[in-house]
Amino acid sequence: MSVLFKPYSLGPLEIRNRFMRSATTSYWSDERGFVRDENIRLYRRLAEGGVGLIVKGHLYVMDSGKAHEGMAGISHDYHVPRLKELTDAVHEHGGKIVTQLNHGGYNSISEKAGPSYYRGESWNARALSVEELHEVVEAFGDAAERSLEAGFDGIQIHGAHGYLISQFLSKEANKREDDYGGSLENRMRLLMEVYDEIRSRIGRDVPVLLTMNSADFS
Repeated sequence: MSVLFKPYSLGPLEIRNRFMRSATTSYWSDERGFVRDENIRLYRRLAEGGVGLIVKGHLYVMDSGKAHEGMAGISHDYHVPRLKELTDAVHEHGGKIVTQLNHGGYNSISEKAGPSYYRGESWNARALSVEELHEVVEAFGDAAERSLEAGFDGIQIHGAHGYLISQFLSKEANKREDDYGGSLENRMRLLMEVYDEIRSRIGRDVPVLLTMNSADFS
């Protein structure tokens, strides 16, 4: 068990132990995507308790990609100061914190759109155009820059749980016939473009992580 308490390096990031709190949604943000006081208190307590690395519950990179009420946002510069209060609370107690960037895709509240046309039980979703995909990629890059301004120690790309990037990776959800569908290479294209955009914005000295499904939509 002693190895759990030993520090380690995640690229250039020094973490005090092997305990990691994975991203968990709290539904504690207001209608504009600002984290509330109870959210900051939660992350402060995690750091006080000795967790080495914390991944913040997912943040939407575009207003149209907000997946549920209570989800925090990082789609605008005005989100940064409040998120900085959250990261400061973690750093004050020796913890490190990574942001998880996401777009809801079919699961978005305001506009259900994803890789392909999709018919749900009570709703339909349209396919995103290539031009819109370029906007999504840019939004992830903008959000990565805001993450660093807000004091986060790294970035995690959300590629799981049936959200947009997960939908593009899935053969079941992605029926496109262009460069973003079909082969595995094509289905990975959006993810790789997002990664490359983030790297081009923040450089090589900040860890970039990825969460993925072991099976579709798990």
